[in-house]
Amino acid sequence: MTKNTAGFLGGNSAVGSGGGIYNTGTLTVSGSIVTKNGANSGGGIYNTGTLTVSGSIVTKNGANSGGGIYNAGTLAVLYSTVGDNSAADGADLFTVNNFTKSHSKIGKVAQS
Repeated sequence: MTKNTAGFLGGNSAVGSGGGIYNTGTLTVSGSIVTKNGANSGGGIYNTGTLTVSGSIVTKNGANSGGGIYNAGTLAVLYSTVGDNSAADGADLFTVNNFTKSHSKIGKVAQS
């Protein structure tokens, strides 16, 4: 799945993971706002595949871990802001693996 146009994804919830987006494949989120979503893990985005977040904002999402993004795959955050999310572990980003960040602002990060 690839998202190349500006979009808004908000107000969703999941009992398990990925309130806004649940990715197990290859996904590019570009020019988008992911906000006000909730889940147990990955309130905004849950990733176990390959995820690129480019020119986007991930904000005001909530989860127990990874309020903005929960990453257990490959993650690149480019020209984006991930902030003002909430979670007990990794309010903005919880990652199991290393990630790439370029020209981006990421708030509170937890890594296991």
